[in-house]
Amino acid sequence: MNADAPRQQVSTYALLAVMLAVSSTGLCLITTALALFWHAQAAVTVVFLPLLGLAAAILGWMGLRQIASSQGRLAGRPLALLGLFLGLLTAVLQGAAVIGA
Repeated sequence: MNADAPRQQVSTYALLAVMLAVSSTGLCLITTALALFWHAQAAVTVVFLPLLGLAAAILGWMGLRQIASSQGRLAGRPLALLGLFLGLLTAVLQGAAVIGA
């Protein structure tokens, strides 16, 4: 690696997207465990959970756009994609659980 080459920064949107997606996944698992092992209505009290997944998906999409327009200055495309797809998946699963309950 050349010492004179500038280091790429990771997109802030991509980092936020993956952090929200991972926390949304964890909360999805906790909500599922509550619904299965404790009380089904306890899971319904967390109606806002799909919003975390949607926020992760939106931030992932914004990160992808930011990285594409940065002309190589920003990195983090895999993080943005993970945030986008994991966010969409958890939003759909949590939304279905809220609607189904």
